[in-house]
Amino acid sequence: MDDISSIVKAIQNNRKNPILILNLQRVRKVELLKMHKILHGKKYECLDVILQTPGGDIDAAFLYVQF
Repeated sequence: MDDISSIVKAIQNNRKNPILILNLQRVRKVELLKMHKILHGKKYECLDVILQTPGGDIDAAFLYVQF
C-alpha cells in the first residue's frame, strides 16, 4: 500500500488535480451510481480517477471516464 500511496502522491503533485481511487472487485454500473451519489454537487475542474479492478463490465468502465 505504501508503494501505491507514493505513486498517487507523485501523480497528484505532477498533475495538480484531485484523485479518486476506486478499488473495485468488479466494474459494474451499480458502483457508478454509488459514485455519482457521493460526488453529486461537488465541483471539480478536473478529477483524475485511478481504477483498480480485476475486470467487469467494459461499458461501465467507459461510463466512469465519461462521468
